[in-house]
Amino acid sequence: KGAGGMDQHYMGYNQAMAAEFIGDCTFFAKAFGQAIGSVDVWRDVVLVKNERRDILRYKLHLDSGHRIEALSSNPYNWRGKQGHARIDEAAFHDNLREVVKGALAFRMWGGRVDIVSTYNGENNDFAEYVRDIEAGKLPWSLHTVTFDSALRAGFFKRVCLVRGLTWSKAAEVSYR
Repeated sequence: KGAGGMDQHYMGYNQAMAAEFIGDCTFFAKAFGQAIGSVDVWRDVVLVKNERRDILRYKLHLDSGHRIEALSSNPYNWRGKQGHARIDEAAFHDNLREVVKGALAFRMWGGRVDIVSTYNGENNDFAEYVRDIEAGKLPWSLHTVTFDSALRAGFFKRVCLVRGLTWSKAAEVSYR
């Protein structure tokens, strides 16, 4: 594999998130001039009865030898992998504790784990993890991005660019 970097493994809570993630990665890899070897869809089961739980993954192979893989929310999808694990919209996963348990094995091989989510109330495993971090019970770092800080960092400008709108301060205030 190329110097530096590591394989990237993404897990959302449904198949559509995995497909969208791989599509976004493909778009940006091409935009930044990275050579893409191939994009594959792998089904590890013959019959998908439940797209949120059955094993399904999308892979993007880079010419560097690294890969970006988007997985379904089955915790067993983490097994045997190394690199960077990203759990997206964690507060919405049905079985977050098992998903995190599987992902933490990445750290044994020098990898890392990011657990990210938008707010989904106080009664879920993600909210409990946040409370445990704040109380010092977990040695993890907590990073919060508010809507206002995202706006200051240019979020609405990006929305305008993607939607073909003209940005203005007045439009951003109205959007807020």
